[in-house]
Amino acid sequence: TSRGVDRNKLCSDLGLKYTTVRDWLKGITYPRIGKIELLSDYFGVNKSDLIEDKTQEVKEVKIPTSPLVQKVTEKVVKLSTPRKQKVLNYANEQLKEQNNKVIMIEEKLFEYK
Repeated sequence: TSRGVDRNKLCSDLGLKYTTVRDWLKGITYPRIGKIELLSDYFGVNKSDLIEDKTQEVKEVKIPTSPLVQKVTEKVVKLSTPRKQKVLNYANEQLKEQNNKVIMIEEKLFEYK
């Protein structure tokens, strides 16, 4: 475990079967409240620390990318933070310029109607 106690010691100290603890850790079965209390006392933590998921769930979003975008990304991740910020600023400027051109083209199309 992360507190420096291996499974064998935990099982020995608390009188638990090794396979039971293994199944808990793999999520095959879950401990009953009595065992949760025993574990929380043993580790000196709250019961909620053992049963609630405190980690923030990070969902990876897969965005389809072109080979060019992948090449740009491979380069950007190697840059220092200030240089990454410069790339972001430049990309924002390019996007703004592109969007302005689209608006101008659309306006010209309306003029010819």
